[in-house]
Formats: sequence, C-alpha cells, structure tokens
Amino acid sequence: MKSLPILFLCFTTSFALYGQKKATGLWEGTLTNGLNSQTGLRFELLLEFKGKKVRGKTYIYHKDNTLHTMEVEGTVYEDRSIYFEEVRSANGQDQAPPPFNRKYQLIFTRSIWESTLDGYWQEIITNPFDEKREMGRIAMKKVSNSKA
Repeated sequence: MKSLPILFLCFTTSFALYGQKKATGLWEGTLTNGLNSQTGLRFELLLEFKGKKVRGKTYIYHKDNTLHTMEVEGTVYEDRSIYFEEVRSANGQDQAPPPFNRKYQLIFTRSIWESTLDGYWQEIITNPFDEKREMGRIAMKKVSNSKA
C-alpha cells in the first residue's frame, strides 16, 4: 500500500514531462546562407501540429532591418523529421515579398534540458541541380514559456 502513492506520482509526472517538450510553439535561431557558413540571419519559426500536418510562420530578420514573414505548410514524419514549404507571404502591404521561396527539412531533437530543431533549407526552383540555387543550414532552440 505504501508504494501506491509513489507509483501514482511517477505515473502523473511522466505525462507532465511528456507534454512540456513538443515541437509546437515558437523557435528561434540562425539561418545560414551556404552549407559551410557559421553565421547567418536571425530566424524564428512558429509551428502548430494537427496529426501529421504542420502549419506555421517563418520570420527572417535581414541585416538591413527588413523582415520577411511567410506562411508554411508541411508534414511531420515518424522519425521526428519535419518537411515544409513556404506557401504564401504573410508580409504587410508595405513590405516587399522575399526574393524566393524556401523549403525546409528539419529534425526535432527532444530533450529535458534543451530541445532543438536542426536541418537545411533550399530555394524552390525548377532545376534542383542548378549551381546558383540558394541553400543553407538552420539551428534553432525552443523559446521558453517560463519567466524564471
């Protein structure tokens, strides 16, 4: 009988920990231009999941203080990989559209300390083997909801 409260506590705690570390929410990090670059642009990603579908918005902060906002849609797979494409501009009327649309391939690494999204982006063009195709890396961390 003494072990019953401990078992109940462990059971409820495991569900609380599971619910706190999902890929849903706001992520921030860096978007590089080129696969070997270590520096890049500030990048934010807001994700929302419904089953295997993912929707959200990307925010790219350029060095000249311009912001490009795009709506994205895609799929999440069983191996924790997420694929999505920019489908339409979410910029305001006074903002120019981005020079090209991107597609993203990311891996969600869940951790009790710091969950991450890491992967690649590519310019969407008709010839995927074009040498002038823009591409780069992405490294992001989840924005914490706590104020502590």
